[in-house]
Amino acid sequence: PNMPQSRQRDVYLIWKCVNLALYNRTDEICKPKKFKPSALYYIPPSKLEFGAKYVFTLEVHSDRYLRCGKECQDVKTPKVALLSVSVAEESEKNPYEISIICVENCGEKVVTNNILYLKARIKGLTEEDLVWLFNKGGETPQPTNDIREKDVPDFMLIIKEDSLEPGTNYTITLEIRTLNHLNSFEKYSFDTEINNYEGTCVVDPDSGTQGLTVFNIVCTYDPQSIFVYEFYDKNLN
Repeated sequence: PNMPQSRQRDVYLIWKCVNLALYNRTDEICKPKKFKPSALYYIPPSKLEFGAKYVFTLEVHSDRYLRCGKECQDVKTPKVALLSVSVAEESEKNPYEISIICVENCGEKVVTNNILYLKARIKGLTEEDLVWLFNKGGETPQPTNDIREKDVPDFMLIIKEDSLEPGTNYTITLEIRTLNHLNSFEKYSFDTEINNYEGTCVVDPDSGTQGLTVFNIVCTYDPQSIFVYEFYDKNLN
């Protein structure tokens, strides 16, 4: 790792861990994972077991030294570092009171061809980092960057139209990643409607000011179906 980056192609990291409370069983997050030297190893707080003690192992490998013969026989690879981490009990006080409030598209099932507007209400927050994640089914949570509206405050999440799959269960996770690593999180789960919509619409212009802008909306659709359009202000708290 001390070499220039251009000469680190054969260097890789392996992170693994042991949950001391599981004895003979292996925790899912503790299975060995291989990374490039520049990669970050991130574990969602929801994957950690309350009250558990983990011992994390970082192995730095360089296969270069396995091929260079006698001149490298004194070089040890991999090099290993250990870190012990204790997870707080579930009964211990959470530093924040977090709730996720649905503002738009809050029916029994979420309609995927409309925006989903969620807002976080947090007591005790100062200058911490809010992170919105999402996953469908039991998949690993991932950032919402590709499905959310841009240029809205961090405490808001507006998911764009047609970004979610119809007939699917989703979970939105809001994380507060603090500098002291006492992460807090809250979840919001929902099912999306199975859409049977037919037709398309073109809106010109695609944005404007309510009460001032004249929108021309041209749609092709089944005249027997219900036609609904709505305005929203993405900067409204």
